[in-house]
Amino acid sequence: MPSSSKSFYIPSDFYLPDYMTGNEYIQFVLARYPNADLDKVDSFFELYDLKEAKHQLLESYSFGMKKKVQIIAAVLSNAPYVLGDELFNGLDFEATLMTVKLFQALLGHRSFVLISHNTTIINHFCDHIFLMSNGKLVPFTGDASQLEAEVLRTESVHDKITFIQRYATFDDNVSK
Repeated sequence: MPSSSKSFYIPSDFYLPDYMTGNEYIQFVLARYPNADLDKVDSFFELYDLKEAKHQLLESYSFGMKKKVQIIAAVLSNAPYVLGDELFNGLDFEATLMTVKLFQALLGHRSFVLISHNTTIINHFCDHIFLMSNGKLVPFTGDASQLEAEVLRTESVHDKITFIQRYATFDDNVSK
């Protein structure tokens, strides 16, 4: 298997070819993955409420619809590693919930590396957490519930919180 078929990357901003339909795009992408589940495409378009849009040009899709197409491609590629940058941005609550459940169901067979600023998402996928600090990836040894306290302990964030508190106190004094 070529190494490029071992991973699937979903960027936070993506430029899908507007001249293709959702279905054409999925077929084009999955043709590059030898173990792709081509027979499940219709089922996943239905799962993500895209059945009616399947044959429409991608230029007519909303940001969330385009994100769903990327998720469908990632899952059906059967790539062992899926990397998603802010994967859940632009998804409605139902699509987010379905995607979380889908990824959790696939965790025994696939690995997901998700970059997120959303603690709810981090709570669902918290086997290994890393924080970006001064341009470096630093392993976080606590659990997701301890992230806020850890971030608040950093000097730069602490200084910013102090500024906010002073500003809010100043604002209260001025308005009285």
